[in-house]
Amino acid sequence: EHRDAVERLGDNRKRPLSIELESKVADYLASESLPVTATSFSDFCALVKDEVLARYVREDEFDLSKWLRDRDANKTGYGSQLTRGLLGPIYLGGNRTTLINMLRSEDHEEERSSIAHWLPADVPFWAANSTELVEFVAKFQKALDRRDGGRLVACFKGEGASEERWLKRKFHSRLPHAVMFSGGIRLDRFELLVVPERLAVAQYHVQPSKVSAVTLPIGYATTDPDRVDRITRLLAQR
Repeated sequence: EHRDAVERLGDNRKRPLSIELESKVADYLASESLPVTATSFSDFCALVKDEVLARYVREDEFDLSKWLRDRDANKTGYGSQLTRGLLGPIYLGGNRTTLINMLRSEDHEEERSSIAHWLPADVPFWAANSTELVEFVAKFQKALDRRDGGRLVACFKGEGASEERWLKRKFHSRLPHAVMFSGGIRLDRFELLVVPERLAVAQYHVQPSKVSAVTLPIGYATTDPDRVDRITRLLAQR
């Protein structure tokens, strides 16, 4: 698959990157490396009880090509509208629509959580698409509570004031709510988002190419109470 590298000139205008700039982008992507992960793809499938993705474990890694073929043949469903596969970053337009529709499909009870907690993956290009991320945060928070708006809180792991300052510089204009914690398990390729008792997302960042640090998140989004509870407990442990 080929994808053109472009520069945005507003909402509707783009232009191709110069050869020099495209070369610098390629060099930058090649210079990044993925941290060694403590938990494998098969560990992820077991911890989040993803029986669909578990079928695509090959030598402890994800068989992306077989999953894509089966998805085209409608063989990768979870057997319930309460749980849906989620490919690519949570904040991309199509995934954002899926998550907001899942929130809206719930029973409208009086007391519902309007705060979501988002545990990022420890990969170099997490939340790299600023435009999509900013739009996701605004629309997702509105969907959490259509009257007053909710809060999407990013939960970063860090140590000390210098790392806190670095996180603020990097994300303050894109993620309005965040906390930093220390100790506990080191972040890895797991990405979790939880709205207690309402919605949960669990994804693992697979590495399609061993020569690139670009990752592809894959997993599921769910409103199934048992799965939401499982992911909520997993996030709390981490």
